Amino acid sequence: MSTINESAIKTPGVYINEIPSFPPSVAQVATAIPAFIGYTADATNSDGEDLNLKPTKIFSLLEYEQNFGKAEDEAGIQVDVNIVDGKITSAKATNASPSNHNMYYALRHFFDNGGGQCYIVSVGKTSVAAGTIDDGELLNGLNALEAYDEPTIILFPEGQGIADKADYYALIGSAIDQCAELQDRFTLMDIHTQESTTTTTMTNFRSDFGKTDNLNYAAAYYPNLITTYAYQYKDSDVDVVITTDGAAAAGRGCRDRGRVRRRCARRCRDSCRRRSRGRRS
Repeated sequence: MSTINESAIKTPGVYINEIPSFPPSVAQVATAIPAFIGYTADATNSDGEDLNLKPTKIFSLLEYEQNFGKAEDEAGIQVDVNIVDGKITSAKATNASPSNHNMYYALRHFFDNGGGQCYIVSVGKTSVAAGTIDDGELLNGLNALEAYDEPTIILFPEGQGIADKADYYALIGSAIDQCAELQDRFTLMDIHTQESTTTTTMTNFRSDFGKTDNLNYAAAYYPNLITTYAYQYKDSDVDVVITTDGAAAAGRGCRDRGRVRRRCARRCRDSCRRRSRGRRS
């Protein structure tokens, strides 16, 4: 139905102004509400309530940060700086061992790509887990989610960090079974081990993932996405190796590099990017 804008009428005449008598018959609702299950830096709401294993609905990345904290500081970043004739010619940052705790980056992907409401199930603090992803704790999070009707998609952003791929695929199997039992949700899974070629990866995946029933309740996404998100880190945890006119000096902490830090800080930030496990949307 339409309402006439009376200020826009320029000529005399008969106009019909339709007034709706009933509300819309179909209310707009979210059709896909993901539930992210994994480790978080914190799990406490503004009232001090413990949110561990309590599925919590949020609407923004800011709300995630307020309740669950931010990303874990990376500890394996090294910056190689080359200086020739007193000038920095290059500064490249690498991270040989990224943290398995990537929940924050997964949520940032979600909201940056238009995501709305979602559920967070914290199964423990990253500071306690210290990079170890326990399939049993993730299973506890999955079981806690079962009583909630709204979530329609189940995800384990840190699942690839489970040491044994058989344990990971067993966890995915449990998620699929929950979907089949409740018939109101779907599982999105990553491929645990990604080889150098797609053919090898797919062959191994079909062999490793032995579940054959209820597969219409799940989908596997491949490959991992490479993003331009920067790692979170502390300057004091970054090792800097400076090569001056071909001679390498000893590595030292970022906070101790003085003038070099100021001159190459921007280059370091630009080259220190996170390879996040994301999903196409």
